[in-house]
Amino acid sequence: MKNPFLLGFCALVISSLLWPVLPPWPACLLLLVALGCYRKLPVLSGALTAVAWVAVYTHMLFDYSHLHQAGDSWVRGEIIAPVSDSGDWQSIDIRLVKPKLIWPVEGKIRLNWRTTEQTRPGEQWEFRLAPRSITSPLNEGAFNGQRYLLSRHVGIKARVLEARKVSAASGLRGLLLEHIGQAISDKPRQALLYPLLTGEQQGIDTQTWQQLRQTGTGHLMAISGLHMSVLGAWLLLLCRALLTSLAPRQDRRNLVIAMIVATLGCLLYGLLAGMGIPTRRAFIMLALVVLLTLSRRFASPWERLLYALAAVLFLDPLSPLSAGFWLSFGAIMIILMLLTRQSVHLEGVPGRLKHYLMSLVTLQLALSIGLGVLQLVLFGGVSVHSLWINLLMVPWFSLVTIPLALAGLVLFILLLPFGIVADWAFTPALMALIPLDGLLKLSDHLPGAWISVPVQLIAPLCFAITGATLLFLPLARGVKWVSASILVPLLLTLTVKGAPQWQVHLLDVGQGLAVVVFSRDKTLVYDTGLAFGETFSHGERTLVPFLRAKGRHHIDVLVISHEDKDHAGGAAALARSMPIDLLISDTRAARDIKAMEHAPCRPQAFALGSLWVEVLSPGDSPVGRVGNNASCVVALGDGHSRLLLPGDIEAEGEARLLGSGAALKARVLVAPHHGSLTSSTPAFIAGVAPAITLFAAGANNRYGFPKDAVLQRYLSQGSETFTVADTGQISLYLGDEITVKTYRGSLAPFWYNRVFGVGGRPITE
Repeated sequence: MKNPFLLGFCALVISSLLWPVLPPWPACLLLLVALGCYRKLPVLSGALTAVAWVAVYTHMLFDYSHLHQAGDSWVRGEIIAPVSDSGDWQSIDIRLVKPKLIWPVEGKIRLNWRTTEQTRPGEQWEFRLAPRSITSPLNEGAFNGQRYLLSRHVGIKARVLEARKVSAASGLRGLLLEHIGQAISDKPRQALLYPLLTGEQQGIDTQTWQQLRQTGTGHLMAISGLHMSVLGAWLLLLCRALLTSLAPRQDRRNLVIAMIVATLGCLLYGLLAGMGIPTRRAFIMLALVVLLTLSRRFASPWERLLYALAAVLFLDPLSPLSAGFWLSFGAIMIILMLLTRQSVHLEGVPGRLKHYLMSLVTLQLALSIGLGVLQLVLFGGVSVHSLWINLLMVPWFSLVTIPLALAGLVLFILLLPFGIVADWAFTPALMALIPLDGLLKLSDHLPGAWISVPVQLIAPLCFAITGATLLFLPLARGVKWVSASILVPLLLTLTVKGAPQWQVHLLDVGQGLAVVVFSRDKTLVYDTGLAFGETFSHGERTLVPFLRAKGRHHIDVLVISHEDKDHAGGAAALARSMPIDLLISDTRAARDIKAMEHAPCRPQAFALGSLWVEVLSPGDSPVGRVGNNASCVVALGDGHSRLLLPGDIEAEGEARLLGSGAALKARVLVAPHHGSLTSSTPAFIAGVAPAITLFAAGANNRYGFPKDAVLQRYLSQGSETFTVADTGQISLYLGDEITVKTYRGSLAPFWYNRVFGVGGRPITE
């Protein structure tokens, strides 16, 4: 082991993904211990250095103590990039203009700004802000927005109260982006070309992102290792060929000059792309390869990989939070394993051509399998068509699309000072994107474009794929028998059934409601969360991924309680993705939803798996809009435990329900109307007598739900309370006993899922 210190450093930084909390900044004192044991225990020294570095880096990066509460002061920020635009609301990332004499890295702020201003990267504004935490909905199978924001160095959100522009975008990058955007704005496939040129991806719509995911080609749209490698290789070859023809030399001078030119070219490309985290990571690895080559120091490919990994983790110890980090280094490891095999020498052009083609197919097959496993772990699914699509697109992009795009970009920039807007320079690159565009559209019609895998199968499947791969490798027979035993976990998972529990999952859909109940192989969904605009729906973003992660592909019963968008908004998107057997609702939204059977919400009872489902209210058909007090009230039970779902009923609806004579007692209650003061009357709480009360209230919601007075009413009755704003998804497993698991508390109890950022809650404790 040539670099045990770096090995210990990298291992501990990567292990921070599993830390429950981050150590406070005084952990930097561990550096003194690390120095003391460097000679005798270099691995331990590297590990202690990693702990200290992670603590100091995160504390300094996410230090927002200078941000005062709303109304106290103004701060100056530079626009980094617009994130989204929904009507008159914009989401924008800014960097505070606040010089740090010692620490060069500044955390970002994501602004929620109600404005029609057209902002551009590089502009400086003064803002008066209302800070809030970066808390985002956390559910199994769904996208973890909180982890993503931290990986992008966004440690706090804020709502803009007032803003005034200080200066226009004066940086060269901002001007170039504006000119490039205007030049290709009306071109076909411009949404695919713009990210290749600038690294900015906000122009890619949701449908295209879905197509990129199901074809496994999303990496082509992020300026990363592939793009840097292609640019570096072309610059190296062209520069060396030019120098060899003009001034041939026998020494290394021409090679050195060509490598320096290639590195500088990649640096300029990275700066134009904003040196985002994937771009920065790719450039660091490229620069290290060049540096080691120029130093003439021998280093094995694996040692170079360790150097690159250590450099990336030192410059950004939050890199492991990003899926791109794992995909990048995973691809490099697979390539190294294949390249370090014993080479085969073949004579003749046909033999060498056949060997190269077979090597390309083998490499792409290995990458597809290896990255497919990573994709399975990171995203809970696999793209079955990524193998052949990448086999076509990666060489095409390397040899045609990326060179044409960069050549057009260079020509466009060179002609700009002369007042020539050469939009025609991008025409070849736009034509080169036709094959990818066609494959993306074709993917919508391919069977099994994206296969979601249940959470409980992911680990056994990873073991099984590893074991199956080892069986085909030239290993000893005894080793193959051991590898075959790795298939056992998958077989046990598929054959052994768990205890006959029924499950209740209160999903975190912000300020809204979505409850999922599983009983054997049956599924009931009560309300579907919010949807706004045409780009976001909790039915699509939360419910569908969660259900697929649990191995459910259709819904037996869907109940939409009433008309409010935070309850009915996601129903349409959910119905488009999953078949529904029975839909119970009086709402107008339900009329347009396709289901095998529609039924009004009237008192009735039926069996669902091992459960008995009772619809308790309303007794009469609501007139006009189905409001809060006409919410569809449902109870479910198995004879031992009972769940009551009252929707948004208020005091009037609660009194009507109490007077109806219906059985209300339930061990578990989802509090009516999110914990509003208009609901949860003492008489209702006494009538239900819940042992556990769940509150569906979003973090930082403007209503202040659940109200403290309401919480106290339940606590005074001896009920245990949980709120999704604090816990994320809440899952209850009901058998002889009730087991409660929360996303932040037990399902994923890691530091990056905690609530922090405002109210005296630092990221490191």
